[in-house]
Amino acid sequence: MSLSDPRALLDASIPFDDAKVALLDQVVAAMFGTTDNHSRDVAHKVLGEFKNMPEAWSYVAVILNKSQDANTKFVALQILENTIQ
Repeated sequence: MSLSDPRALLDASIPFDDAKVALLDQVVAAMFGTTDNHSRDVAHKVLGEFKNMPEAWSYVAVILNKSQDANTKFVALQILENTIQ
């Protein structure tokens, strides 16, 4: 699975690095900024699964430090909020 495939976000065996943050930015942009229903649906599904991954909380610091997208940072904060509740 390549890092151009949104499902790569769900593969915990791939290190969560700058490339994965960039992919997350793309998925979030598709979720909030596209008019293409298929892309939005795929992004919604992937983000939902990503946010529910047991290890997702451990990516929050990397996302907050590396992402330049406010919506992506918001997703990271949602993950953190869900973890501490």
